[in-house]
Amino acid sequence: KFLCELFFSKIIYKRYDMKTFIFFFIMGLISAAFPQWQKTNMPDIYINSLAAVNGSSNIFAANNPDGVYLSTNNGTSWATVNSGFHPYDYSVTSLCAIGTNIFAGGLNSYYGSVFISNNNGSDWTVDTNGLSYSNGVNSLLVSGTNIFAGTSQGIFLSTNNGTIWNCVSPGRYDKPLCASG
Repeated sequence: KFLCELFFSKIIYKRYDMKTFIFFFIMGLISAAFPQWQKTNMPDIYINSLAAVNGSSNIFAANNPDGVYLSTNNGTSWATVNSGFHPYDYSVTSLCAIGTNIFAGGLNSYYGSVFISNNNGSDWTVDTNGLSYSNGVNSLLVSGTNIFAGTSQGIFLSTNNGTIWNCVSPGRYDKPLCASG
């Protein structure tokens, strides 16, 4: 009864019952009246990663080749925050946050692979103790107070806000990191 096919003059006609029509009509009205996603004032650029700071309206967006953008009003307006990056370091591929510390990882970084800001992106410093130039960071992940970096040389772990990095799984790792539980 849900879908009837009628064959008439070698043309297939599909007839939906009235309940199905009403269901889809109502769903269309609801989705039009209550949109789930809205475009922000972010420039039309490709975003590699997003990070939000708990307890604030600050959202960070990573982009290549523009670096890091910051919104302090839940995405209404955006500004670049790249002070401390070398121009070659604007290729930011991943972001994460622990408290008020923001971490930015990138590929082909000139000075290092992970940059840290503790003032909402106003200034960035590089932390490479345990990471080297060849360890372009493909992804960052926070689990509790641990930070994991997926790099071209393996997965690295920092247990002290990015001060020291130790390889916990050697080998090329260019996929996004994820955690469960």
